[in-house]
Amino acid sequence: MSQPLLSKQPFKALAQAGLFFALPPYLIYAILRNSITSLRIEPEWSFRTSLMVGIMHLQYSLTAATRDQLPEQLKAGKSGEYVRIPPPDEEVVVGVASSSVVKTKSQPGVWYPNAPHPETAQDEKVLLHFPGGAFVIAVPADFLGPIVSKDLPKAIGATRMLYAQYRLARDEESRFPGALLDAVTFYSHVLSLGVKPTNIIVSGDSAGGTLALTLLRYLQTSGCGLPLPTAVLAWSPWRSRGRRNSPKEILNAEVLQWGADAYRPRGKLSDEVEAYVNPLHRPLETQVPLFLQAGGCEAFMDTVARFAEEQAKVNGRESTRFHESPFGTHDMLASHHLVGMTSENEAAIAKLREYLAEVGVWVEQ
Repeated sequence: MSQPLLSKQPFKALAQAGLFFALPPYLIYAILRNSITSLRIEPEWSFRTSLMVGIMHLQYSLTAATRDQLPEQLKAGKSGEYVRIPPPDEEVVVGVASSSVVKTKSQPGVWYPNAPHPETAQDEKVLLHFPGGAFVIAVPADFLGPIVSKDLPKAIGATRMLYAQYRLARDEESRFPGALLDAVTFYSHVLSLGVKPTNIIVSGDSAGGTLALTLLRYLQTSGCGLPLPTAVLAWSPWRSRGRRNSPKEILNAEVLQWGADAYRPRGKLSDEVEAYVNPLHRPLETQVPLFLQAGGCEAFMDTVARFAEEQAKVNGRESTRFHESPFGTHDMLASHHLVGMTSENEAAIAKLREYLAEVGVWVEQ
């Protein structure tokens, strides 16, 4: 995988400095253009949504060009408790997760509001959440953690949330199955605290949503011996990008290609591994309730909807629920406050709440 010229110094520093000088004229242009409804990329969007989608797209373009990767270091902030989670027992690492190069390791996480107490852990209901970032970008926990933990856990009846930062794909030791190994690490840790599997919901946004689905496939098919969670939630999961809505997508093609190149194992993959890396057209037989969400204006919308349809055909309509947020952007769960789509995000969470009530999972409040 060749590195872009702008990812090397001094070109990287020049590109970052260039953005500093280019941003003011871009903002003037963007403000003027988006002030006229008919000139917006999506006329149904508000001025704020149109402006912020353009700014975020520009930011991701620079990040992809410079390969700017922050370390996976977490800060709990004022509302969470930082933990360092040790690797799981080796006997749960089997099949596709077993590698001579990619190994388990300790990973950082943040509990909201704090870690469960051993004496009461069996009664806790835990939301295990994986953040997005195309497998190559770390989203700071003190930024995203409070956003996700503010509404989602309470809405579904969770008493705790673990923000689980898996390793970024940087080198041969962090490609697939690296993120899967970390997901197993986090899931095993929650179980080791005494939390019942029926009291665990696995969730993720964007690439984290993909990882949540990957973990479910592993737990369902690998024979690792770990029990299944009570439900899985995938918000704008990272699927194959469709051409429709590409101009309205926050994530540009370069970011997605960078993530795919860094995460995907080298060489030709077996059908089993391919199903983990790209599950489209490879539905998973499972009775674990699955909730999928995508924005109507994101480039992943069509493929997420198709994946949901494939899952429903295999497992029944009651086992899979897909919610399209009309005119929604990518990963509203994480960015609704930035793009002005808080009401749309609340509507998606309400649909999730309805679904969980239908299948008898939590939702006690």
